[in-house]
Amino acid sequence: MDGEPREPGPLQKAKDHLGVLSVRERPKEERRGVLDEARGNARYNALKERINIPLHGPWDERLRDSSLLPEDSTDVSDFGYISFQETFETVLPPHVNIRDYIESQLAPKKGSAVAIEIGGPGRQAFRDFTPGFFQRTMGLSLTDIHRASEREFDEWYHHTVIEGDFFDPKTIPVINKWLAGQKASLIMERMMGGLIYTPQDARTLGKRLRQMYGLLDPQKGVMFVQVPRKIYKPAGVRETDFERATLQDPAVYRDYLGRWVKMIHSDHQGVLDVQWDGAAALRLVRNPGAPAELPVIEFK
Repeated sequence: MDGEPREPGPLQKAKDHLGVLSVRERPKEERRGVLDEARGNARYNALKERINIPLHGPWDERLRDSSLLPEDSTDVSDFGYISFQETFETVLPPHVNIRDYIESQLAPKKGSAVAIEIGGPGRQAFRDFTPGFFQRTMGLSLTDIHRASEREFDEWYHHTVIEGDFFDPKTIPVINKWLAGQKASLIMERMMGGLIYTPQDARTLGKRLRQMYGLLDPQKGVMFVQVPRKIYKPAGVRETDFERATLQDPAVYRDYLGRWVKMIHSDHQGVLDVQWDGAAALRLVRNPGAPAELPVIEFK
């Protein structure tokens, strides 16, 4: 009925919950965590249910399709947004941005490299690379929310957006069909706040890393992955006496990734390069001679 207040949509609810005026005054790390959570609540839930969220301008575009590098302008919207550089800067060499790092690692493949973003449409991120560096790029997103005017440029950029959920077993064959016999030189996976709605036990994480690793080019492949900050023990796995005595929450497998990284460095030095920041950012480089299947900590 005219005159009655409208029910706020999921994006507005996220804004209201976040407290826009106070966000910029918070420390950087706290602000990043709050933004991740708010965006995840607004985007992942809404898109998973196929809610039709209307686009209202730059804030919505940036919310759904982050760039590779931070913008120079400070006029970015109420929330701002988090670039891939900001998410993964803790696993990059000092004073090297993510674009320069990736292009230096994959320099011999310039013009023939294939890249995939998992968890987003990838349009903005891949346009920040040197033009022509990638032969083809693809974004795997729950749904493609861009305007038709944006999609018109996909063919010119040799870019494809596939709607799908990486946790759905049917999705890997779809990605392999798009690869058409090729392997990905670069995979960037970042689900932001939506990650909290996915399984976060150690066994599932190992399977997820293995699936992405299986898509990488065995001659040279680079992978950036956002991992859960808390990793839980798989169902039926009992904690050790040491873990019982030292962990506040025995269900949280705090040292899973730490143990895994040490195992990789010990057993596969030179062919696998893994860097984890102790929180949510992980970088992996697959070199010639690396195992065909990614080694993970197995659970009996």
